[in-house]
Amino acid sequence: MKQVNETIIPSLGLDLGGQKIWEGTARHWLAKLGYELKEARKGLYVDGHEWPDVVEYC
Repeated sequence: MKQVNETIIPSLGLDLGGQKIWEGTARHWLAKLGYELKEARKGLYVDGHEWPDVVEYC
């Protein structure tokens, strides 16, 4: 919502007369565009100390 209000709308040259979009509106349109609200989980840690480029660099 903040990104849309502060960056995207002004970059498009739109003047909304000081109005801002609400969080619900942002969620609705993101869903229509195919985005899903998901919980961010920690990823898998990969130790790359044996990768060929790392071995060559060392």
